[in-house]
Amino acid sequence: MFLSALLFTIIFAIVIALFTLFIYYWRGIWRALLKWWIEQHWIAKPLVIIAAIIVLFPIIFNVFFRQPLNHLEMLVASIIMSLIAYFILNFIWFASSSWLLNRKPIRIRPQFIIILGAGLIRGDHISRLLASRIDTGIKFYQQHHHPLIICSGGQGSDESVPEGLVMKQYAIEHGVEANDIVAETNSLNTFQNMQYSKKIIEQHHLSLNQGIYVSSNYHILRAGIDASKVGLKIYGIGSKTNRYFMPYATIREWIAIMLLHPWIQVLIGVLIIITNIMVFYF
Repeated sequence: MFLSALLFTIIFAIVIALFTLFIYYWRGIWRALLKWWIEQHWIAKPLVIIAAIIVLFPIIFNVFFRQPLNHLEMLVASIIMSLIAYFILNFIWFASSSWLLNRKPIRIRPQFIIILGAGLIRGDHISRLLASRIDTGIKFYQQHHHPLIICSGGQGSDESVPEGLVMKQYAIEHGVEANDIVAETNSLNTFQNMQYSKKIIEQHHLSLNQGIYVSSNYHILRAGIDASKVGLKIYGIGSKTNRYFMPYATIREWIAIMLLHPWIQVLIGVLIIITNIMVFYF
């Protein structure tokens, strides 16, 4: 009975999640779907749906399945609720940390600006998401005595040219001096963005702690973690993200943060299960 109830809950949660998403973002839903397909990695999409199911499970279960549970069913329900509580607390930490980082004042005179790539459309065109990052970097560049700009982005399997080169050309066309900008074209992820950009910073004999990185506002926390890993103690500036895309991007980024240390998440899950079993049977 419990398994059939759980299956119904999952199906119902998916329907409710999709319906709610459509109602709340009806003006941008088709653009959002297109953006997911063109700009984002497919693996994150089922994870986002799973996260939505996890959040909705206790509400739907409580409404539709009020009959008494046997001991085993109560144990399973307790484990699920405990995992949900952990995920909620984890998300609150992520959301509050991201919010604070996006509002942290810049108290240095930067010597360099790292602009992180975000994928190209149709192989060689700047997306609106990436344009927002570059525009934010250009604005900061113009306000702070023209520090060195590093456009960091390699060439993906679906791209005909490295992101860094396209970003550099866009920035020059929008007012950046050619002598003030370089392209980093080898990186394939955020960690490599920081790692390879650090080499360029060292080649230009700039201080590793006197700079900033620019990415989308939802990505600032993870980018900062990767910057610290390679020895860059720098500030982050978040560019604006379209409202219809923000919920999906935020959840995807939260999942990516958790997967930075997958064994820790597995260990916590095991401890939660063991703790519930001990409470129920000992």
